[in-house]
Amino acid sequence: MTAPAVVIEGGYAVIRLPGAARDELAASLAPCPCVAAKSTATAEARQWLLDALSDPPVRVPLHEIHGLRVALADCPCRGPQPGNTIRHRLSAALGKVRA
Repeated sequence: MTAPAVVIEGGYAVIRLPGAARDELAASLAPCPCVAAKSTATAEARQWLLDALSDPPVRVPLHEIHGLRVALADCPCRGPQPGNTIRHRLSAALGKVRA
């Protein structure tokens, strides 16, 4: 599986994904229909990322990386997920970014 490329450019983390990974990520960002408590900020961050995927590369302000990583977490209703999903790989790549 291809890892997302994340580099720092002018105060932004720039995310580049191959087309298939971008499609997989977009599908995985769909809202979960369960009734588990969800943060409005997390839902907004997921929607922002979903919208941003349509115009690559995605530019994330460095101060928003933590919030985006939280938004990439799985919903608790789904139980433990494999650690190699595109969401997990992107979160890990963002976690390695050093400003």
